Amino acid sequence: MQISKKILAEVRALFSIKSTKTTWAKAALTAISVGIPLLLGLYFDNVRAGLTACISGLVILYLPNTGSFTNKISTLLISSFGFILSFAIGQFFSFSHLASIIAFGVYSMLIHLILLQYKTAPPRSFFFIFITVLSICQPFDFNTIPEKVGLISLGLLLANFIILVHLLYLSTKANWRLEPQPIRIFQKTDYANFWEAITLGCFMAASLWCGYFLEMENPY
Repeated sequence: MQISKKILAEVRALFSIKSTKTTWAKAALTAISVGIPLLLGLYFDNVRAGLTACISGLVILYLPNTGSFTNKISTLLISSFGFILSFAIGQFFSFSHLASIIAFGVYSMLIHLILLQYKTAPPRSFFFIFITVLSICQPFDFNTIPEKVGLISLGLLLANFIILVHLLYLSTKANWRLEPQPIRIFQKTDYANFWEAITLGCFMAASLWCGYFLEMENPY
């Protein structure tokens, strides 16, 4: 009975709708940061480059809702570095299916464990893993790796610039001292579910293997 009640509670939680503290401005800024690189790609007749760069706009989703100006900018910069690292790892290990499966599984496990260790806020490891698998499923071409990583970096520069302008505008209207204290992005915890990270890494690797085994056009 206790097991069935727990299962029922989990199912109800899965389909429940909860309020969010995310502001409409974050959604609008994310849309702008994703849309501008894509529009530039269409304008210069290079949609592939625009699609690569527009992924960077998702970094704005890691912007904290509360906290000081410095906290928000530093969180976004750290997340931007994670985006670049995730994309670069995917590019370097896309030379063979076996290497990509192992690298993707190990990286998914490590990034999830690190974000559990430091108690980061949602969306946590989702977009880091998402960017890695998008990158790792692309055809391997060593000569184009700097170009693709550079496009991601340029998109991140644009997203950070947009957020910087937005925060500077807010700073003229708000008193940062009155903002609630945020949870530090590097607040280490003694409890991190190591087995959860291993399970996630194994399932990520198995999912990518299934995509390759079934010869899907987009294995991710």
